[in-house]
Amino acid sequence: MTENERLDQLFRRYREACPDVEPSVGFMPAMWNAIEARRGWTYRLRTYTRGVVAAAATVCMAFVLFDMSSLADRPSIYNETYVEALNDELAAETLAFADIVAARNPILDLDSDLEEVIE
Repeated sequence: MTENERLDQLFRRYREACPDVEPSVGFMPAMWNAIEARRGWTYRLRTYTRGVVAAAATVCMAFVLFDMSSLADRPSIYNETYVEALNDELAAETLAFADIVAARNPILDLDSDLEEVIE
């Protein structure tokens, strides 16, 4: 007996042991019902979780795009360097000190007090 004959004999025995099933009209719906019956609540939870995560990612991306679109509308204070901000703060402190000097000496002129403080 050759290899091909033994293989043919094996296939014949297999066909006799497992005959072909003729699918009926309800074959696929019955198969899907069996598959759905095996799936438990964890499968549904996993499906809902994937949907929630996808929705959250979409919302986050929308927030990022909205924030990036409003970058040009921000005031110049966000574009200042640290040194420029310190320089502006120094001027504000000088003016605040000039107000204190003017409050202690109401007779003095505010402009001359400011010049003294700056020097």
